[in-house]
Amino acid sequence: MELLTDFSINIIVFKIVDNYTSNTIEISEKEKKARALDSKT
Repeated sequence: MELLTDFSINIIVFKIVDNYTSNTIEISEKEKKARALDSKT
């Protein structure tokens, strides 16, 4: 049972990290676009 719980926790942590990483990538892409627009004006 303990092994299964550890496995479940690992999956949850992985999903959280994965979501966080993809959100961070999206934010940095938006920032790059915003900076590109700023430099044009």
